[in-house]
Amino acid sequence: AANSALLLSDTSWVRYQPDGENGEAASLDFHAWDGTTGAASMTGSPSTADPAGGGGATAYSSAIATANLTVTDVNDAPTVGMSGSPVSYTENDDPVAVDPLLTVNDVDSVDLVSATVRISGNYRSDQDVLSFDDQLSISGVWDELTGTLTLTGDVSVTDYQAALRLVTYHNTSAAPDTSSRTIEFVVNDGTDTSTAVTSSVSVVSQNTAPVLDPIGNQSVNEGVELIFTATASDSDLPADTLTFSLDAASIAAG
Repeated sequence: AANSALLLSDTSWVRYQPDGENGEAASLDFHAWDGTTGAASMTGSPSTADPAGGGGATAYSSAIATANLTVTDVNDAPTVGMSGSPVSYTENDDPVAVDPLLTVNDVDSVDLVSATVRISGNYRSDQDVLSFDDQLSISGVWDELTGTLTLTGDVSVTDYQAALRLVTYHNTSAAPDTSSRTIEFVVNDGTDTSTAVTSSVSVVSQNTAPVLDPIGNQSVNEGVELIFTATASDSDLPADTLTFSLDAASIAAG
């Protein structure tokens, strides 16, 4: 096309920048230029001309040299982006979503084959649980030993994003460790694994009421002292000091 060729000095460098996502082929045509017309391009200020019909008294050669470039396609790893929104779990609450706004992307694959969500910081195997209800043709398996939830299924990137947004944290203890849990997310497209990214869940403990053990019916003859033992338990750790009271109104004289 007219005026489509860059005018370059004898010290210029030519750089070809592919899109960074796909394999492709390109050809660059070169004419010699003697500089008698036009001006060489400067950084940030390109100068162009039309070298067609070169030769003779023109400033351009009639001969053309062609450089053929081939960019080989390689797989790009998928990515996971965390929203950064704070998440808090309070003792005895229902499970909470770890990150309902996270994003998953893959520039050159429409499908993913697996994902893992792992409690990588302050994991307590006797308390912590990550959960996912199987859906979207994705199945989840929880490994209590490693604190890892593995999702599998050859489905779209969009479906994996939706699934990972539904992963929940739950603490089963009546006296949970209140250290913040670090949750790590990774996805795989069948060739490459994404760089691990993390979110955190803060854990809040609250008081749990003590439980009084059954006492049963008591009876005693008039004038005789009644002695019995009342016991109770408290699941809070450290256990609270318990005191007992007797409601006089509940005592029936016979």
